[in-house]
Amino acid sequence: WGLRKGAYLPQGVLGDCLHLLYSEGRTDSSLQLYGELHEAGLLEHWAAGSDPQRGPWVLDLHRFNRGMASAAIQRAIRQIKSAGERPPGSRLVVITGRNEPRRRHVTDSRSGDSYLLSGEIQRVLIEDFLPPIGSSTVVGNPGRLYIDLAHI
Repeated sequence: WGLRKGAYLPQGVLGDCLHLLYSEGRTDSSLQLYGELHEAGLLEHWAAGSDPQRGPWVLDLHRFNRGMASAAIQRAIRQIKSAGERPPGSRLVVITGRNEPRRRHVTDSRSGDSYLLSGEIQRVLIEDFLPPIGSSTVVGNPGRLYIDLAHI
């Protein structure tokens, strides 16, 4: 409704909507809503200087909750796939950063791990893609993941 009416939609409200859909297992709805919000310019997952058609491919998921991050990574990988051929050795960098203490309840209240979103992204890559997509954590920076694009 807000998109059709041109209403002001703060990122916190959008994030809560996406997280609710995701947490209820309605990932298709979450992905569809995220796509509409991204196309409308209300949410952006590409870091400044990234080009989804040619690279470099860098996702900046700071301030994204699980629902937002799951939809963003799926949308980004679809965008990269649709762009066609990639140079050998190309990779997608996913920046999750540390969880903010005020957002930790949204991410996972059972763990003291401050890099929960990195683990969630790795689970999405394994559970939501066929074949599963592997990733690696950057040595010395657990808030950053590498995905070898040869495997997508």
